[in-house]
Amino acid sequence: MWILVPRPKNAHILRSKWVWTLKKSIYGLRQSPRNWNNTLHIVLTEFGFHQSYKDEGMYWIRIEDRLVLLPIYVDDILLVGKEEDVDFVDAELTKRFKLKCLGDVNYLLGLQIHYDPETHVLFRQTKYIQDIMAKFNMESAYLVRIPMTVDGVKLANASPGEQEKSERLGYRSLVGCLQYLVSGSRPELGTAVRILSKVLDKYAVTHWRAAKSVLRYLIGTQDMGLQFDFKEARQFDKLKIEVYTDANFASEGGDMKSVTGFTVFCNGQLISAKCWKQNTLAESTCEAELIAANTGIHEAIWLEQLVDELGLKRETTALYCDSSSARELMKHAGKHRRTKQLNRSDLKIREYVKKRGVKLGPVASKENVADIMTKPLPQEAFQGHRDTMGVSTAGVRADESHAFIEPLTSEEKNVRDQNDSEADEPMTKNVNEKQKGRRGIPVRFEKRARAKCWPKRL
Repeated sequence: MWILVPRPKNAHILRSKWVWTLKKSIYGLRQSPRNWNNTLHIVLTEFGFHQSYKDEGMYWIRIEDRLVLLPIYVDDILLVGKEEDVDFVDAELTKRFKLKCLGDVNYLLGLQIHYDPETHVLFRQTKYIQDIMAKFNMESAYLVRIPMTVDGVKLANASPGEQEKSERLGYRSLVGCLQYLVSGSRPELGTAVRILSKVLDKYAVTHWRAAKSVLRYLIGTQDMGLQFDFKEARQFDKLKIEVYTDANFASEGGDMKSVTGFTVFCNGQLISAKCWKQNTLAESTCEAELIAANTGIHEAIWLEQLVDELGLKRETTALYCDSSSARELMKHAGKHRRTKQLNRSDLKIREYVKKRGVKLGPVASKENVADIMTKPLPQEAFQGHRDTMGVSTAGVRADESHAFIEPLTSEEKNVRDQNDSEADEPMTKNVNEKQKGRRGIPVRFEKRARAKCWPKRL
């Protein structure tokens, strides 16, 4: 493939007999990011950095037994470590590349980072949420306390007629924006976004309204983010990895498949929270719980291996599941007649229990934080699990800062329903114009006691 580039300065080209070879990639080519990554890898390894085999986007080095981490994303680089070590590495890299040092990180890839070395670090996406509200004309919308009601799981695919009417709506764009929020700082939205993502090619006005409900929830919680509490984390002498797993049996409409949900904590701080539909059809709740536990422990084992690679001390990993029969199957075969159909891959957890010493523990269903990743929950349960995950404002737990919305009168409900019907138009229309005549709903803040839903620990 031939690429046309400007000739070098002061280069005299004789007719057309000269061909110039580029010594480096240029912007805009498909191979440019990889070439840059290879160049950066060579420089870092020559300096003494090790590329993590569990996460190729992270490099690490020990300087006089002090750990320095260097995560990268294309050409965005972070340096994590003691101040003198960070300055030393920065000075060395400056000799090889043109670097622009921005000081202490406070904004990265859409994440606003609030850091207090004594108490916490908070990752939030307030500005990103405000941009979404402006894009979809939802700045003046009324608020709701939860992103999706329990009836959200009943959303069905649209008929051809409904789909044709809803094609003008920006549904796919909205769901894409919400997906980035989930992967960034709002894991409690995982279930709602998963349900909305199932109908990206067959959505109707009802799905559009359900997606707008998530935006209404975000209006009142836009300052919330994922918080890591240093005081709580420092109570442990070693790193303690805990994984909570749950399954929603036969909840996926037509194919009757189950949903896996799990959360992984390290020293009480959320590291990972995921949910998806299981690939195989579970024949019982026990089997669905076993599949979910097997999936969740894989994430914990990955974190184990990353911690071991960095040379950090840790305790034995603990897994909590609210199904006693599933926990028994994690230890031994049980009744062959009821378990002979299980896939071999779904029994991998037995090896982890026997050879890696993974501890299995019970947890009450109401206290299992992974429940928030399997289905929409009522307000009290949702806010309790959200608090346990660490989704909050800086220095304040989530249940002490959320907006309390006064109940609507019957007249306000009628106006709201009418406005919703009018709002199901192309997103270029202004919501403020459609809501003229609607009386504002008062919002006040009410301090609440901290939800007592911390799971039992081994």
